[in-house]
Parts: sequence; structure tokens; C-alpha cells
Amino acid sequence: LEVFNAATTLRRYNTFAFKYAQLRSLPMTAASDAHHAAAVGTAYTILNCEELSVKSALAQILKGNELNQRYLTPRDSMRKTWNNWLRLRRKKLPDIAGQDGR
Repeated sequence: LEVFNAATTLRRYNTFAFKYAQLRSLPMTAASDAHHAAAVGTAYTILNCEELSVKSALAQILKGNELNQRYLTPRDSMRKTWNNWLRLRRKKLPDIAGQDGR
């Protein structure tokens, strides 16, 4: 279960996820949720795998991991929000050019 997302809108969601996983003894991961280069590596999970394979990575997630957690800076958070807003706005705009044939 992802218990830490560096780009979460409300930080309490991370706390809720962590407590949920902890109460149920679920494996935990952390992720940066990077949408631009500056956000890469802000949060991550270290897996001490025997070999570089999906099978080994999944086995290590079940055993337990080292979670490195750091939130996005306010600037990077604003950048992500702005880019998301622009992306969603583009999806919602009607294709006016296609409707009147221009």
C-alpha cells in the first residue's frame, strides 16, 4: 500500500494510509508521484533485492522496506497543481473548430 505520496494535496491522507497499513500489517511503499523532473526522487522506497527482477522486488515489498519521505516544495506543488489544471481544462474544452467546420 502506498502510505506516502510526496505530491498529495492533503498530508493527512498519508497519515491515514500509514495507520491503515500498520493496523492491518500490510506492506508499505512511498512514491514521489513525479509529474516533472524536479519532483523525481522526493519520496521513494528502497528495496534490498537479491536480484533485479519483478519477483524479487515483489518479495521484498512483502518483507518490508526503507521508506524515504519528503514532500514536494511549495513551488513544485504549485507547478504540479497548475499543470494538472491546464491538462484537465484542455480535456473539457469543446472542439469549437470541429463544430462549425473551420
